[in-house]
Amino acid sequence: MTEIHSETGAETNTGPQRTMPFLTRLVAHNPGLCTFATLGWVVFHLWPLVPGLLGKALFDVIEGRAPAGLTIWTLIGLTVAVGLARCVAIIGATVAWAGWYQRARGLIQYNLLRRVFSRPGAQAVPGTMGESISTVRDDSDGIAQMGGWGFDLFSGVVFVVGGVGILLQGTQPMTLVHHRPLYVRGGEPEREAVPNAEPLQRLEVRSLSYTFPGTDRGIQDVSLDIRPGTITVITGEVGSGKTTLLRAMLGLYEGATGEIWWNGERVDDPAEFLVPPLVAYTLQTPRLLSGTLRENVLLGLPDDGRAERAVRQGVLDVDLGQIPGGLDAQVGVRGVRLSGGQVQRVAAARMFARSAPLMVMDDLSSALDVETERELWRGVFSTSATCIVVSHRPAVLERADQVVLMQQGRVISTST
Repeated sequence: MTEIHSETGAETNTGPQRTMPFLTRLVAHNPGLCTFATLGWVVFHLWPLVPGLLGKALFDVIEGRAPAGLTIWTLIGLTVAVGLARCVAIIGATVAWAGWYQRARGLIQYNLLRRVFSRPGAQAVPGTMGESISTVRDDSDGIAQMGGWGFDLFSGVVFVVGGVGILLQGTQPMTLVHHRPLYVRGGEPEREAVPNAEPLQRLEVRSLSYTFPGTDRGIQDVSLDIRPGTITVITGEVGSGKTTLLRAMLGLYEGATGEIWWNGERVDDPAEFLVPPLVAYTLQTPRLLSGTLRENVLLGLPDDGRAERAVRQGVLDVDLGQIPGGLDAQVGVRGVRLSGGQVQRVAAARMFARSAPLMVMDDLSSALDVETERELWRGVFSTSATCIVVSHRPAVLERADQVVLMQQGRVISTST
């Protein structure tokens, strides 16, 4: 058995320069158990990262952005396997830690007692026999426990490094702070008009491609030719790239390649150009702000009666009679006081209030009943705006001037 001890006396140095070599020798006494316990606790501490990774993989599968071979059943198998691995790691680490702790404590007690028995009887212990026994028991326990704290410390460091690595993986460079002028006195000055804001005569998408970082999912070589006043419906199975196409076309993804042409002129920055008043875009899952219905519809536009007109066109006027306060009712945080269908219709009214020549809609009516959906689309098609719609609804497909069918990120057919 290895002997670990230090000479006693007034001159004994008990600082960190003696503590760390002592703990290192204590750990090295049984490196096998120490390594096994460390690995087990590392797995245990890394567990909180796993649900996030599995959740991300699940949404990637649902949206069609997961790597080839990764399916729902694969994720279920991984979840079960990871859960079993965690149980095994906990049991193994507990057994290994208990074995290392008992051996380390026994080694310390053995060396302490050996030191006591090697001294003259009159100087063996400084205090009473009871105090000496308590000291041997408590000090050996504390020292062994302190050595075990290294498992948690090392596991915590691995957890932090792993979490930061996952957080940074696949992130795109971005500007965290964008400075804007602050208007202390008076209102905000008139904004500059959007350049080239003439009415839409022709919109062309040429060889548009985008791939999500770290995957092979996205859209490839998509080209569209959209004429004014027409309805273009983009359809396809889940994960075929419909939403990705809309967002890439509007410049919402950095790194997209291809060209957007408006009235025969190339758009250098779609994210700055394809905005109101030229374009109104309604997301698949609309976002509302804390405030009133009126504020969510106008979003800074003048209150000249357009809110009421937009609400009627968005088939929300029927619900206003049942909402206390009507257009001035508070919607709550992110529209929590409204149903899913009402949130979609508020977003539609917001789009109508812009009177944009191009309206882009991503599954606008997914949360609506059949009758309300029919009325909403009737309002959409009653405008003179050019419409680009993601939908699989028969009522929408029947009104389409052009149907674009997508599969695995590519346009496989275009019919008129």
